Amino acid sequence: KMVRAASQYPLIRNTTSRGEMILRPFGNGQELHYRNTNPLTRSPDWTVEVSKTGFINEAGRCLVMQTRVDNRRIYMVFLDGNGKSSTIADSKRVRDWILARNQTAAR
Repeated sequence: KMVRAASQYPLIRNTTSRGEMILRPFGNGQELHYRNTNPLTRSPDWTVEVSKTGFINEAGRCLVMQTRVDNRRIYMVFLDGNGKSSTIADSKRVRDWILARNQTAAR
């Protein structure tokens, strides 16, 4: 519900789905470079609409995102990843599983 709600705000949607961005929040025009910690936002194979990575002791490494897979909106939530890349690898496995199922169903 929170991801769906966040996707209704253009600022959240546009900011969390971009791979990188440059902001100039200071009066002197100094640039701040931001890089999304979800590398899938930079992948041409993915359409990430909303994304949030994070870590807390209780939940470990986490990733939540709204994405499109085979023209379907999918919500993915991964908690307690073993390492920095485990939630990304899990995302790819889920995406591959969905695509394989859709190809099998189309036959």
